[in-house]
Amino acid sequence: MNHIITLPAEQIMAGDLIDRGLDKLRTCYLAIHPEKAGLLTDEALTAISVTLQDAICDLEPVRRLLQCGEDRP
Repeated sequence: MNHIITLPAEQIMAGDLIDRGLDKLRTCYLAIHPEKAGLLTDEALTAISVTLQDAICDLEPVRRLLQCGEDRP
């Protein structure tokens, strides 16, 4: 069963929203991989933080849908 989630600017399939969030989490994982230890600048850490927040925002509507059957706050 396909679930559609309505965001302020768009409607998107729940699976696509999960994929978008996971892509952002994978990007952050690669950015903070142990091989990069000591190489991250403050600017890079800020970018990682913003990307993590975006991923959380992408995944929250899916969680609400699964938990409560709602696609809006």
